[in-house]
Amino acid sequence: MLAISGKFCSHSRAALLLILALVVTACGPSSLWDQPQQDQHIVRSGETLFTIAWRYGKDYHDLARWNNLGDGSLIYPGQVIRLSGTRGQHAAKAHDDRDQQAGQQLAF
Repeated sequence: MLAISGKFCSHSRAALLLILALVVTACGPSSLWDQPQQDQHIVRSGETLFTIAWRYGKDYHDLARWNNLGDGSLIYPGQVIRLSGTRGQHAAKAHDDRDQQAGQQLAF
C-alpha cells in the first residue's frame, strides 16, 4: 500500500508541475504576431493620446498630427496609433518651426 501511495505522489507532482508550466506559458503573449510593431501602439480602454505620448516620450500634438486626429481628443480602444511620422511630416514640422521662430523674431 505504501508503494502505491508513493507512486501516486510522484505522478501528482509531475502533473502539478505540468499544470504550473502551462499556466505560466498562458500568461505570456500568445504569439509574436499579436504584438504591435515598435512604431505603433494599440489603444486600450481608458487611455488618452496624452498618456500614450507620455509613455513613449512623445508630444501628443505630434501623435495627433501623424495620425490625422485633429486635436487628438477622440481615440477608440483597438485603434492603432503611429508613434512616428513619415519623413515628409518631420520635414514639414521643421519647416513650420523655422517659420514660427522667424515670425517671433520679426514681432519684436
